[in-house]
Amino acid sequence: MRVVDSHLHLWDPNLFDYTWLEGDLARAFLQEDIDVGSSGVTKAIFVEAGCAAVQGLDEVRWVSAIAGGLPTIAGIVAHARIELGDQVRAEIDGLGEFPLVCGIRGPLQNARTDRIGSGAIIDGLREVASAGLVFDAHIGWQQLPSVAFIAAKVPNLRIVLDHLGNPPVTAGINSASGARWRADLRKVAAMENVVAKISGLTQNATSRRDLHETVRPFVEVALETFGCERCMIGSDWPISTIAPPYADWFGFVLDDLGLLPSEKESVANGTASEVYALP
Repeated sequence: MRVVDSHLHLWDPNLFDYTWLEGDLARAFLQEDIDVGSSGVTKAIFVEAGCAAVQGLDEVRWVSAIAGGLPTIAGIVAHARIELGDQVRAEIDGLGEFPLVCGIRGPLQNARTDRIGSGAIIDGLREVASAGLVFDAHIGWQQLPSVAFIAAKVPNLRIVLDHLGNPPVTAGINSASGARWRADLRKVAAMENVVAKISGLTQNATSRRDLHETVRPFVEVALETFGCERCMIGSDWPISTIAPPYADWFGFVLDDLGLLPSEKESVANGTASEVYALP
């Protein structure tokens, strides 16, 4: 089965400024460092890696130049300052010179909820939609209502919910925060222009057994809430490498959860290929 890794990062601190890098992640992670192993991944979506905002276009230029190899970088979700409102169009037009750009991510996880729904950000997202690009929403689980709000305000914008909205895995699915995440996720899933990315969760586990005990309930809720036809899998490499179960992630989601062949096809490649319009 073909597998598209819908969420992969590359970075090189020698080329760009990443103020958030620390510890084992504070080094270059390049395409040749990826161990595809038995995952079956042949294509990947590069997602902007949080370099300085003024370097966003150069990051896209760099990734476009190295997109060959395995896995093949088949699409780029680039950084753009959506908070600029309709003025972000100039940045989007510059990104339009690179055919691999299929989406935009303006990280919102540190923004106040009321700011996410501000007129400027909505205007910026309308420009993203007008350009025919997807928007990757990177938020904390407390901000899920903002995604539903954005989806309603800009109904022609395709939205990908990164990392299932970063659920409160350590608190547990039956905790008060887990219950709130489930309720808010249902509100987001009710918006037909939103799909979910099953990614970024291995950091909450220390073993494959831990994946089943702590992470699995959240993944199963997402699959049931959105339906497999609106879910895609991603590794969040190399951030995911700081947790031992990273190497088991694709097998865990695609093999251990008892998905039917058609469901597995959607999660493995169908949804990502359709949403990001991959070749």
